[in-house]
Amino acid sequence: MTQTKYIVRRVLFGILLTGALVAAAVAIPLFQTASHGINEVTAVTTEAKAASFAHRFDAYRGVAQQFTSRTELRLRLERYLNGEWDLTELRQYTEPRLADSLAQSEEAHGLIRFARDGAVTAHIGQAASPDSVEVDYQLAPGETRTAISKVNEIPMLEVQAPIFDDENQLIGVDVVFFYLGDIAAMLADDTRFGSEVEKCLLHWPSNLILKAGDSDLIQVIDGIESRLLSADASNYVAGIVPSALNPDKRVRFYAPLADSNWGLMVALPEHSLYQPAYLELAWAVLAVVVLMLIGSIATSRTIGPLIKELGEKNKALREQAAELRLAASVFEGTHEPIIITDMCQNVLRVNQAFCRIIGCDASRAIGQPLANFLSTTEKNLKPEQQVDQINRHLETHDSWQGELNYARLNQPPMPALQTVSVVRDGDNHPQRLIHIFNDITQEKAAHRHLKHQAEHDALTGLLNRFAIINRLEQVISEQREAAILFIDLDRFKVINDTHGHQVGDELLRQVASRMQERLRKTDVIGRLGGDEFLVLLDGHADPKAARTVSQQLVKGLAAPFEIDGLSLNVGCSIGVAIFPRDGLEADELIKKADADMYNAKAAGGDG
Repeated sequence: MTQTKYIVRRVLFGILLTGALVAAAVAIPLFQTASHGINEVTAVTTEAKAASFAHRFDAYRGVAQQFTSRTELRLRLERYLNGEWDLTELRQYTEPRLADSLAQSEEAHGLIRFARDGAVTAHIGQAASPDSVEVDYQLAPGETRTAISKVNEIPMLEVQAPIFDDENQLIGVDVVFFYLGDIAAMLADDTRFGSEVEKCLLHWPSNLILKAGDSDLIQVIDGIESRLLSADASNYVAGIVPSALNPDKRVRFYAPLADSNWGLMVALPEHSLYQPAYLELAWAVLAVVVLMLIGSIATSRTIGPLIKELGEKNKALREQAAELRLAASVFEGTHEPIIITDMCQNVLRVNQAFCRIIGCDASRAIGQPLANFLSTTEKNLKPEQQVDQINRHLETHDSWQGELNYARLNQPPMPALQTVSVVRDGDNHPQRLIHIFNDITQEKAAHRHLKHQAEHDALTGLLNRFAIINRLEQVISEQREAAILFIDLDRFKVINDTHGHQVGDELLRQVASRMQERLRKTDVIGRLGGDEFLVLLDGHADPKAARTVSQQLVKGLAAPFEIDGLSLNVGCSIGVAIFPRDGLEADELIKKADADMYNAKAAGGDG
């Protein structure tokens, strides 16, 4: 009897010890796997959010560069630098025209134009004091510089854009000031991360940290977050911030903004971030405790049946541990859609976020090929081609990231930024694929809107100078025959000076509309600035055909324009250049057409 009790006690002790070891063996890897997966999902979400901020900063730079493209203002600035105009004349001419452009921009609120010699040639809108601005006269063509300035105690984004003459020499710098309400709203948005998130933008060159304040205002922070800037910027790479650089108990994720010295920092409370992992851990521990109690009770009654039962329970524990690891990878509690497929891209499991967004029941999704949930992309890539693209990449890599297009029930297709990771077994053989994606519909729409704004003239709706010249350079690079028409309006300055800018602006809009009506669908027209336009006749290198189009445009502008009770007559002078006959570069062709236009104007215009 004593021996039996001794054996039972030893067995019970062994059960308890085994149970404790099993609990540790299950809990530790389970929590590590779950927390690692949560970190990956949060890091991807942070990078997607950083891309949204990068798109917004690109839009600010594009608006600032538009102010530098007006030809007539650039020419007056050159005259001032050459001693032909004095500063007072230049300011009287420049400021009202830039003020009109500033009024048409929803983003820009103030502007200072500096000449190359440091003189202020324009100071309009809500702008800082010129003495407080450190102007960078070393900017290259197409380059900009951003900084934060306080205007009336309100932080504003300062964008410096250089102005170059036809010889590509810097003649001035525009400093444009932007109200950061949009950036503040994006920082305050907690849709993706929850209400306890704190987001801020770090600007390494100026050691600034920006956070959202009250009433959509930006705050410059010098508290806990400011200590993050004490570390070198090279310590921060995309992903989770090392614990050594964290000044408090929060978990921080960092993502740099493309092509800038800005970065996005997202801080989440540790307890909130890892709550799904803690929950999975609690269930695992609870399951082990219950099994320990059952085993102890059974052992106290009989040793024989216990040994058999222990074998069965041990097998069940192994199966449950595998199931728990799989559950930890799926992260049912996350808001991000997750799919688990086999290596042939057949769906094995989906989470509730996927079902909610796609509009498909989980039972119907399981067993179907991934391609069944995709639709053709904007680049006309079919679902099977999208899946093949992923498979080819995973033949040599353990992960893939890119854009896919998901079909949704009774809704338009959804563009998604997707990450696919390979899960391997203990022998390093690939077993499963984990797909995590984010809805980027708003980011894509914002990108299209910003691209349209960057390429089109705000007044006439035509392509702007940058876009039309880019089209011409594309035609040249592809060696397609083409002709260009350089158009300058006759008598426009007199009308603009006599009747005011509002009448002049409306006249430009009506002129643009009439010229578009006279062109073919394959022809492209853009506004170079002021009253100058450029037409690209793609695929037509016949001078006679170009002159025929020119005559149609002249005829189209011959009828009077009715504006605010005024009947206005305006003509145009048109110059023609043929590619490749008249030049092999865009600038060369435009100069040839410009010279031809001046010959037409000297001959009386209207032709």
